[in-house]
Amino acid sequence: MLAVLFLDVLWQNGRRWLTVGLAVLILGELLPAPARLTVVPPLLDGQNLTPPLVFLPFPESKSVRAYANTATWMAITGSNPAPMVNGYSGYFPQMNGQLRDLLADFPTFDGLETLRSLGVRTILITKESLSLEQEARLAAEVADGRLIPTAPLDNFLVYKLPDAQFNPATQYTGEWALDAAVDGDELALRAYAAVPDIQVYVADPVLSPLNWQVRVMGEDGRRLEYPVSPPGTVLLYHDSNRRLLLTIPLPEVAGTYTLTLQNAETGQILGETTVLVPSN
Repeated sequence: MLAVLFLDVLWQNGRRWLTVGLAVLILGELLPAPARLTVVPPLLDGQNLTPPLVFLPFPESKSVRAYANTATWMAITGSNPAPMVNGYSGYFPQMNGQLRDLLADFPTFDGLETLRSLGVRTILITKESLSLEQEARLAAEVADGRLIPTAPLDNFLVYKLPDAQFNPATQYTGEWALDAAVDGDELALRAYAAVPDIQVYVADPVLSPLNWQVRVMGEDGRRLEYPVSPPGTVLLYHDSNRRLLLTIPLPEVAGTYTLTLQNAETGQILGETTVLVPSN
C-alpha cells in the first residue's frame, strides 16, 4: 500500500517512465520462479516399530535447524500412528525439559530407567549424534541384555527396551512434601516425593490420574475441601527440580491456614503444610 502511494506521487510529479519502471520491478518481485526450498526426505517405514517410541537426540537449541529432525519423527509416526514421548514443534509435554536433560548423554542408568518407567519399547537414535564414548556404552548395554538391537531404519539405530513398564505416581507409597504460596487469587501448591527413591514415577492426568484433594483448615476451624489434578505429565524422581503443581482458590479471610493433601478415596494423608494468606 505504501508503494502505491509512492508511485502515485511520482506519477503526479510527471515522472511517469520512472513510475512505470518501478511498477514493473514491484510486480516482478511478486512472481518468483517456482523452486523447492528443501529436499523432502523419503518416508520411512515404521510398521515394525513397537510403540511407545522415543527419538534421540532431543533438539539442542531453539533454532529451526535443530528441529528439522522432528519432521522425520512425525513422518514415521504418521505412516504408522504410534505414541512417542518426544513431543514436537507444535506440542511439548510438560515433561519435555526433564526428558531432554535425562537423555542428553544417552545411555545412562537414569535415562534408561526413565524410559522404562514411561513404558517406552523402542529407542531410535541417529548414528551421527553418537560420540565414541556413547557407542561404547551402547555396546555395553547390549552385551548385558539391557538393550536389544534391531534392524536400523535409514540413519536411525533402533533398540528394543525390555522390561519397560509404565510406573504411575499412584505406586509411590511414601510421603509427599508440600510448598504453598499465594499466587494472585489462587494458592499454588507444589508437591514432591519427600523420601529418596531410585524409582521414576509418572504423574499423568489421563494415564495415571491422581484422585487427590486438598483440605484447607483455618484458624477459626473453617474447613474447605477441593479436588485437585495435576495439569500435564511430570516425572517424579529423587533430586528432580520439577514438582507437581496444584492450585486451589485463595481463602477470602486473611490468616494462617493448614493445607493437607490427601487421597480422596482412602482419606490417607499424603502431605501437609501451612500458608499465610494476607489481607487485601
